[in-house]
Amino acid sequence: MLDLDFNFVHLNSACEQLISYNIEEFTSLSLSKIVHPKFLEMTMKLFNQSFYKKVESFESTLINRFGHSIGVNFTNIPIIVENEVIGIYSIINEITEFMQAERKETEVEQAYSENKFRSVFESSNDAIILTDYEMRIIAWNKAAELIFGYEEREVLGEPLEFMIPERFREGHRQGVERYRSTEEAKVIGKTVELFGLHREGHEFPLELTLNTWKDGTDMFFSAIIRDVTERQKAQELFLNSEKLSIAGQLAAGIAHEIRNPLTAIKGFIQLLQSQSKKINTLILSCLK
Repeated sequence: MLDLDFNFVHLNSACEQLISYNIEEFTSLSLSKIVHPKFLEMTMKLFNQSFYKKVESFESTLINRFGHSIGVNFTNIPIIVENEVIGIYSIINEITEFMQAERKETEVEQAYSENKFRSVFESSNDAIILTDYEMRIIAWNKAAELIFGYEEREVLGEPLEFMIPERFREGHRQGVERYRSTEEAKVIGKTVELFGLHREGHEFPLELTLNTWKDGTDMFFSAIIRDVTERQKAQELFLNSEKLSIAGQLAAGIAHEIRNPLTAIKGFIQLLQSQSKKINTLILSCLK
């Protein structure tokens, strides 16, 4: 237990064993005397949070009476009497070698996972853009740089809507607000065709797949974007070639009929002849 000047006023035997000072020695010490100098400023700032009636939990390093460093976890609970903070109840747990090794292993696994994600993120042919809850960009891969013409350093912290043509921005804002308030997904999880706005000012067609995820209570959005300009050009070329083919076939048919006008006349007379024996067969013979 500490007073408002961070002097020790009470401690248990476990604290004696941890720092190797006895109770009488401890009560003559202040917190700043046993905190490692490297972590002193940070530790004191976090202890000061107790004056705002906040419970704080954090890691620091202490120095025992023999000068050895000890990794610890502090949990500080303000002692409040009649709505005023009169002291701090501090729980100190040593971070053992096993815990440190376990944490190191977790950090290595996390770093590997992050590196693996970064590798996939940067090698993707599709633009991948991550935003926070406010739709401000927090990650922007190489493909996004190529598609939109901006480098990552230029767009971090910027609102996503700068890459959307002006006429679509209001609809984008309304859709985001609707999802935030109701979590009703009309576009989330689906692939839609839209238009993007390049740095140079021209628009281009794109496919967008928008998803969301939560990290604790924080919500994030991910956008996977594909430039479909070349695909649309190929589709238009195919459709045009089909139209030309049909037009060619029609023209060939008309030309054939123009070259052979008597064929139609002959067929018509044969039909009449089959219906009436009075048709003059001379006309037919002249046509043969």
